[in-house]
Amino acid sequence: MHKRSAFIITLIFGLTSVANIAAQIVIARVFGISLELDAFLIAVALPTMIIAVSYASINDTFLPQYSTAKHTDEARKVAGSWVRTIAVLAASLSLLFFLFPREILTLLFSTVSEQSYQYLQILAPACFFGMLTALFMSISYSHKHFLLPPLVQLVGATINIALIWFLFPYVGGLALPFAFVGNYVLQFLFVVSNIRYANLKASLVSFPQLLPLFILFGTYLLMRTDTLLLRFASVGLGTGAVSLVNYSARMMSMPSGLITSGIKVILLPLLAETVRNNNTSRFSSLYTKAILFALLLTIIAVVTMVIISLPLLKILFVRGKFTFADAIQVNTLIPWFIPAALGWGLFEIASAPFFAVKKYVPVALTTTCSFLISLAVIFLFKQTLGVYTAALATGSLLGVNTVLLLVVWQVNKGKYMEEKNIQYQISNVK
Repeated sequence: MHKRSAFIITLIFGLTSVANIAAQIVIARVFGISLELDAFLIAVALPTMIIAVSYASINDTFLPQYSTAKHTDEARKVAGSWVRTIAVLAASLSLLFFLFPREILTLLFSTVSEQSYQYLQILAPACFFGMLTALFMSISYSHKHFLLPPLVQLVGATINIALIWFLFPYVGGLALPFAFVGNYVLQFLFVVSNIRYANLKASLVSFPQLLPLFILFGTYLLMRTDTLLLRFASVGLGTGAVSLVNYSARMMSMPSGLITSGIKVILLPLLAETVRNNNTSRFSSLYTKAILFALLLTIIAVVTMVIISLPLLKILFVRGKFTFADAIQVNTLIPWFIPAALGWGLFEIASAPFFAVKKYVPVALTTTCSFLISLAVIFLFKQTLGVYTAALATGSLLGVNTVLLLVVWQVNKGKYMEEKNIQYQISNVK
């Protein structure tokens, strides 16, 4: 049953990736490798990171609390507290982006175009809708409605394409941020009905209960700094450098992340369930099979993409403002992204057992270490290697982190599982 669900979810995510590729084709046809697209990619980097991080961190901290509630009323209280708390946090972030776009982008990238500041203001509401959507999707997962979230994301991705195509003749480059916001507003409307599971009169989540979210959010934010690093490593290298790196990274990240998406969605709830049942052998079996199968699939995806990348670029992208010369530049970068692609496919699976037993600090430490290494790569090699530095830095962040997590888990898994089993026994006695 779980294998079938994982396959169906992977198929849906596959269709979503097709929609995302279609969006990239539309963007390439209209903007090519250009200063205008550079401006949008710089502006959208931080909102993209925050929303992506919210999907992972909210799910990994809310779901164990909600799933282990012993009674319906208790579960409704947990959900209500989280809805109110996430709404406050999300509204605060959106307001921050709207009021201080210049200060935020200057801090991250030094000097950027005026267009980027305008784009960030338009993108601000996406954080509010995206973070609440992440919470409502997590509620769906906890009720084993595994298919709803990926279906909603598929619809949102399709609407994103339609909005870009429809709005561009009227508003030009502004179609990009408007479509981005529209995507998350639509996703929110599809899943907001899950609010019926929440008691909105419940108080805000207490700080001790919220602390794991902040730790995880910071950890995942570091992990998702691949987007920020790609922009930071390519800003200042000439017109179109940010666009060029983005196309290459997209070509490698989509297939490697897609092919293990079904495993990622199913694995954490199953691991959390085995921990509650004190079934250590099943936990180890699930994790081992997941990581080995994901590794095999990721290698297949990466090797295939390296082989077919140029013909694929020529077939899909070479039209309008995106020329064959642009395709050759993008293709030259693709092999440099192999370590990063392995990380895109494996990191969330390698980190899943830590989250199932609520051991967030080891993930934070390995991620911090990998992030510092990637920053060092940028400062050391940006001037000599140019855009290739972006691929090296991203590989350092993702690839090194995944290896570190695998090693740390193997060394400490006995201790972590024993500690968690003792906690559940104490909880049951109480």
